[in-house]
Amino acid sequence: MYHKHISYIIIGFFISVLLATPLSTYAYYTTAQNAIRLTDNIALYTIDFTFGFPDRDVYIPIATKRDIENNPQNPYMGYTFYTSTGGDPTVGTAAGLVLSSADIENNMYKVPAGERGYFTLVVFLTLDPEADPKAKYGLQVSNLPFITQEGNTIQRFGLNKHELQAYKTKKVGLLPQKRL
Repeated sequence: MYHKHISYIIIGFFISVLLATPLSTYAYYTTAQNAIRLTDNIALYTIDFTFGFPDRDVYIPIATKRDIENNPQNPYMGYTFYTSTGGDPTVGTAAGLVLSSADIENNMYKVPAGERGYFTLVVFLTLDPEADPKAKYGLQVSNLPFITQEGNTIQRFGLNKHELQAYKTKKVGLLPQKRL
């Protein structure tokens, strides 16, 4: 009987350590990805993500740009579109912005050391009527740079291509198919 209670205590301890670990270490990850058809030719894409480090401030870009390659030196959060067969990922126009309730400092969101910031990338895609009506379009983050500051030490980083694979929405169809 005594051993049974010890086992529960040990298991409870390990579970609490596992649950507390992400809160006590640095973390950046995506929490949700959505793609919504708003009209026949407009889609809304959102990607929610968090950032935070226990021992240093982190700065996240507000501004975004389409078709930016992965480069931590580029100050913009970049995104591209991927399509189903027949689609052209460069068609249409897009506009995006990173939203957060975090404080803004030097045109970037600031997450103080020991805190976690919550962000949402919001992108609208408007397709041209000439685009393939059967194609579906998804959003992929291509560049997520961030700056850390610990005391007077400032460093630039960015998520690598493997980490960015999680920052991707489902595909959504837009233009109505032409009827014969």
